[in-house]
Amino acid sequence: ITPLLRVFRERGLEPGSSRYASGNVSGAILERHRALLDRLLEQAGEGGADMAVAALNENSTVRREVAQLLARRVRNFAGQSALQKLLDLAKQENASNQYGYHAVSALGDTGDVIAERMLRELAAASTPVRNNSLGQQSVAKQLAAISALGKVQPNAEVLTLLGRLVATNDNKRIVRAAIRSLGNLGDASAIPIVLALITDWELNQSVARALTQLGWEPDSDQAQVRFWVASRDASSLRDAWELVRRELLIDVKSGERQVIHNALFAFIGIGNVDIIGDLVKILKEAGNLPLAEAYLNSGQGDLNDAARAWAAARGYKITTGKGAHPVSWGRL
Repeated sequence: ITPLLRVFRERGLEPGSSRYASGNVSGAILERHRALLDRLLEQAGEGGADMAVAALNENSTVRREVAQLLARRVRNFAGQSALQKLLDLAKQENASNQYGYHAVSALGDTGDVIAERMLRELAAASTPVRNNSLGQQSVAKQLAAISALGKVQPNAEVLTLLGRLVATNDNKRIVRAAIRSLGNLGDASAIPIVLALITDWELNQSVARALTQLGWEPDSDQAQVRFWVASRDASSLRDAWELVRRELLIDVKSGERQVIHNALFAFIGIGNVDIIGDLVKILKEAGNLPLAEAYLNSGQGDLNDAARAWAAARGYKITTGKGAHPVSWGRL
């Protein structure tokens, strides 16, 4: 292994070198030496794993790549040392290991039951909101763990955990990651819990992709229209306008805020002028602040005017801005 280590040093890829310290290792260089890294892990034993971990900690350019190489060594049944290094990195939470989530993500590629257990623990953790680097790291690692679970062999414990996150977590990023992992696992038993969020405007694009992966197909006009909306399939929605208008107006009358907003945002995105009068009437009769702000930011003049009039009549102040801009007129 000594000649390989010498080449590694000569080409500026040794942990601790100035190129590592400066982060000046390009993807192209890493690609050319990927085989060298792999041979180090394969032949150098504990020393190779130590070198890989040093690289993981010291240089942001190669952290993800080296973590994946460690995972591959584990998967090839020759890397218990590499597995332990990944597990140790995944457990850490300190400023010197800000990118430990790369190690967490790589655990999903190991095919190891111990790694899966740790991923479940990290994914299920109750992550407190902390406005500092450790808080951000903790959330990032939890998201990485949830995503990594989408690469393991499907089993009851993983499916139950991801399903619980989808159904009960208040953090949209956590829920979205869990939906994606359920789709990646491809177990049809997850369909009901994913389908329940098809009218959540913020999440339903991920829902539509997951449902497709899970083999689900719409079985009613309502389900078809909601799936087109979730998929942002503007062409199908416009081609079947009368059906779409009927079903979305039914949703508007559902009494469920999430369902109502999803339908109204869909109408705005479709951009058919025939619905403008209905949209203005709905705001006047049953409007709320988020809906008024969506109208205001839609880019459609009549909806903008209606939103301003609605707000003025109630003494509200509504503003333009990204946060109040769920969809633009005619741009689903």
